Amino acid sequence: MSANADKAFFSALSSLDATLIQLEEAGVQEVAHNGQQETAAYDAAIEDAQRGGLAFDSMISFVGQQKAFHDSVGTEPGFERALKVMDYDRLFKKLIAQGVLPNRPGYYQQYVTRIHKEGSAALYTGRLALIRRAREMVSQLITQLEDKRQVAASGTLIPSIDKNTIPAVLTVQRLFKLVNDELAADCAVYSLIAKAGRGTLGY
Repeated sequence: MSANADKAFFSALSSLDATLIQLEEAGVQEVAHNGQQETAAYDAAIEDAQRGGLAFDSMISFVGQQKAFHDSVGTEPGFERALKVMDYDRLFKKLIAQGVLPNRPGYYQQYVTRIHKEGSAALYTGRLALIRRAREMVSQLITQLEDKRQVAASGTLIPSIDKNTIPAVLTVQRLFKLVNDELAADCAVYSLIAKAGRGTLGY
């Protein structure tokens, strides 16, 4: 990703982390029957989640601009063909052996399939698909938080206080997994493939 997209990526992670902290605070205040403080914690969680959504919007914009530029001017001579004829099995074995990528049997085939189908455009469409998925999950999270905030404001006691059963907490956990395990890996793998196609990998 670009420097701007990287900055938005870490901003999104920070916002999700802050959302989870406020959710934990809301749970503490719920157990203590402090309705006003619980509502305030949900308000803060909603604001943090909204900031996370804006960060993902920025990522979509930045990567979308890169794709638009790619679609407009194309790639350097030979790059498209290099991606098509590359020995991906050999590439990934080398990167795994050197500890650059984790050994995940079968996982990297999805990148090869996408590149064979879309060519160099896959370097952008693959990232955009995951970023948009994350943004949709943030929208879902905000709705869940707003619902919980309304319940807290009404003074209704939630039957279960186990944080692992709260939908908003589960959504944050899934978001962290998507962003850390999939989106971060996705960007790294596409970047390594692009460098290999240009002969600048350095491994």
